[in-house]
Amino acid sequence: MIRGFYPGVIAGFIGSVAITGYFILKALLGFEVYIPDFTSVDGWSSFLIYELGYTGIFGGIFGLVYSKFYKKIPGKGIKKGLFFGCMIGLLSNIWIAQRNYLPWLLTGLDWYLEMVAIPFTEGFLIWVTYGLVLGPVYERLNL
Repeated sequence: MIRGFYPGVIAGFIGSVAITGYFILKALLGFEVYIPDFTSVDGWSSFLIYELGYTGIFGGIFGLVYSKFYKKIPGKGIKKGLFFGCMIGLLSNIWIAQRNYLPWLLTGLDWYLEMVAIPFTEGFLIWVTYGLVLGPVYERLNL
């Protein structure tokens, strides 16, 4: 079971670099980024450090889960990792939806819907990238 920890951390780090790159590209193209002071190097570098820690820790934990359920996940290699990453993205973002979707239904305020859609899609990007890396790295590393 411990075999999945290191591939999970590696995949988590790559997922955090992907989401930080996405936000930098989004800010450079002039789209609104919901992170304070993201236009400066200090802003995005501190965000990257936060994301490296966040996805590194959860990447390792989910890597352990991946190794536990490895034989039960459909597919092989990159498909297996992608399936697992999509499941994490879906399940880990359900709390965002339930926390913000109900107030939107009750009030109709548009900013509640933005609080659901934007974190859900951007959080999903981290875990899809995570899964795309986890599958091949897990099979490649024989720890």
